Order: sequence, then structure tokens, then C-alpha cells
Amino acid sequence: MSITALENFLSSLSSKPILHVNGSNHQGAVLTVDFGEKSSEINTNVIMELSDLMRNATLNMVKRANNVKINHDSSHGIFWSSAF
Repeated sequence: MSITALENFLSSLSSKPILHVNGSNHQGAVLTVDFGEKSSEINTNVIMELSDLMRNATLNMVKRANNVKINHDSSHGIFWSSAF
């Protein structure tokens, strides 16, 4: 799974969140997705799909990572992946 799948998913959302690719040099936030504000579009299904896609894209970018954690600040609509 590549970052393309994540980009395609994000482009299908009406709120058009922004994807920031920080890369493997910034393992505390390899990928960041910013919805800009708390969006009504952020529901359980979107969170699950977004988390899976972010996890897979992060593992693809940071080959040496054993674990990827997806964090979010729901009050600001920001999600980020961390690699360990």
C-alpha cells in the first residue's frame, strides 16, 4: 500500500483535508493529515479507514519501523502517524 491510496482517499472526502509528508527523518510525525477544523465528516468509519491508510503508508515510507501509532486531536481535526 502506498501513499497514493491515502491521497486518493483524502481527495474523495468533501472537506479536502491536507496531507503533509514529513518523511522518515521526522518519526514523531511521518505523515500529518489536517482537516482544518473539526469536521462533521470525521466519523468512526472515516477514522478507521484513514488510520489504516496512514499506518500502511508510514510503514511503506519507514521500512525499519516495527510499530506505527496513529494519533489525533479531534478538537482540531489533525491526525498524525509516529514510527517506532
